[in-house]
Amino acid sequence: MGECPPQIVKRRIVRFDAGTVEEMLDDVLVESSIKLFWNGELVFSGLITRCNLVEFTIGHLISRGLVASPGDIHQINVKGDKIEANGEQAQSERLLRRPLKDFSVKAWKLITFSNKFRSLAWIYRETASTHTGALISNGEIVSFYEDISRWNVADKLIGSAFTKSIHPDIVIMSSRMVSPLLRKFLVLGVPIIASISAPSEGAIELAEEAGITLIGFLRGQRFNIYTNEFRIIF
Repeated sequence: MGECPPQIVKRRIVRFDAGTVEEMLDDVLVESSIKLFWNGELVFSGLITRCNLVEFTIGHLISRGLVASPGDIHQINVKGDKIEANGEQAQSERLLRRPLKDFSVKAWKLITFSNKFRSLAWIYRETASTHTGALISNGEIVSFYEDISRWNVADKLIGSAFTKSIHPDIVIMSSRMVSPLLRKFLVLGVPIIASISAPSEGAIELAEEAGITLIGFLRGQRFNIYTNEFRIIF
């Protein structure tokens, strides 16, 4: 749970490029399987980038409504490909929402955040295989994660926010924004959610209902605002 094992390995490949064939070594992302047990019950099984497993566990349990806060989790143990967590079960499996923060941001600052966000994604630059996500608070990127799964990135961000008492102003994700992914972030009360990629119709409708400003195609010098544009200052 402390230091992260190496996430990149070298693999021999044969590359064809404009009629030229070349044998070379390429950087490839390591994938790991993990099972998460909560009070003895299997609640997650899938692939993960084996790093920041405590944040992942806390974020997953909170976003699922299984616990209300990190204080409800008494113990987290990692044993091989298993994470065993136990503690106080929430009264019901429901999503707890923080109220939305009163926040607005200048358009050019979003572009600055996007450029910084991309510069932090070193595993993606080497392998083109990770999803990335960040929390922004008080004008700074305060949490950043890369993972083989966008869902794991979301859980790690949520876990980080709750363990560090971060109330983020903005979430940025590299992946397509769909409604189940956006729904995870409702526990943060974050007023602006931005994606480098596109949102789905369901995500747009959920953001509208929740009062969230949803941004897509945040790249280069442009972005699209899909809901609640009043938070963006031009």
